[in-house]
Amino acid sequence: MGLEQASITLLVAADAIARGGAGEHDAVLSRDPAWAAFNEAMIGAGRDALKAIRARDALTAADDVLYPPCEGCHLQFNPGVADGK
Repeated sequence: MGLEQASITLLVAADAIARGGAGEHDAVLSRDPAWAAFNEAMIGAGRDALKAIRARDALTAADDVLYPPCEGCHLQFNPGVADGK
């Protein structure tokens, strides 16, 4: 999968989860304001990443905005993912 497709997949998944998702706990998480804030930050960062990829711009700039909401959310809502377990 290329970078552009990966960014689009991230955006589609974030949107699906925000609407209640398909996972065991997605519906509960989608109603949590703290989780919703992380998801919105991830969507914004994903859009920035997609723009950077399409413009062949510096991907490190996109990474700088994408990583913090992902890491913060995983630490709060799924620590095993953040720990690599």
